[in-house]
Amino acid sequence: RLGGSRRLWWVANVVSFILSRSMNSVGGVRSFFALGRNLFLSALLFAAVVAHADTPRVGAITVKITPLFDPAADGGGIFYRIANRLQVATREAVIRRFLLFHEGDELDAARVRESERNLRQLDFLRSVTISSSIPHDGVVDILVDTEDAFTTDVNADFSNDGGGSLYDFDVTQKNLF
Repeated sequence: RLGGSRRLWWVANVVSFILSRSMNSVGGVRSFFALGRNLFLSALLFAAVVAHADTPRVGAITVKITPLFDPAADGGGIFYRIANRLQVATREAVIRRFLLFHEGDELDAARVRESERNLRQLDFLRSVTISSSIPHDGVVDILVDTEDAFTTDVNADFSNDGGGSLYDFDVTQKNLF
């Protein structure tokens, strides 16, 4: 990947090569049209590279997953420890799968906002925030901050019908994969 000044150096060399080839053609009018065509193509190339150089790229993507109950904030009570043990922690790979951008891509604010909306729709996340750093060296680092929701459901049923007792107990996990 070329940086902004390196990219401009490269474009200047390409333009000078095209111009030198045009000047060395033989044929009067033909050489004049070749020069005009090559100048036009060089200007288009230069404009495209300069416009592209201003767009920052996505740098490092950091995914921070906060557990259901943060032991430091909740004092580490027995209820919180049990709830965190029952809870299946969301894996970083699952969060990255729902991002519409990757490291090295051009930064597109619409894709970042859409990724945040998509992650908020998931039942196993309580909150989602995607923030970006100040641009440096042509890249913007992204922080994806999520907080897990309680996804373990425990159900118990009891019924007495016709002299027989029925018991039902089940545990359902919504964040297994």
